Amino acid sequence: MEILGTGVIESFEFNHIHREIKFAFALQRTDNKVKELHYVNIGKISGFMWVNGSGVERYIPPDYSYVELTAFHINENPVERIRITHVDSNLSMEWCEGYELTPNIVVEIGNQILFVEADEIEINGETKKITFDKNQ
Repeated sequence: MEILGTGVIESFEFNHIHREIKFAFALQRTDNKVKELHYVNIGKISGFMWVNGSGVERYIPPDYSYVELTAFHINENPVERIRITHVDSNLSMEWCEGYELTPNIVVEIGNQILFVEADEIEINGETKKITFDKNQ
């Protein structure tokens, strides 16, 4: 499966009911100046987390007039895990501590990042199952 380069995102859609994320982006090739449109559908999502920048910058609403796909990674052997924990031990938030995410797809959009744990991805009509040890 071809891993695509960076480009301008033309459309982006979250579908919670069907557990999928779809986006299309235009890739401008420098050699022949041809604009190619690519389609990505991330399916069978078990979890995702969107982070809007870092530091205090994450509180500033992004300008979506130009949305760049900066990086796109598929990792079939993820070693990172995102786990919900509470910072203040005086608060009773134990109910959410069992939730976690082992992202095997990471999408960087400008200065934002999307972590996704999913079982399959489709790029330009080619579907790939993403298998990894979920018992780590």
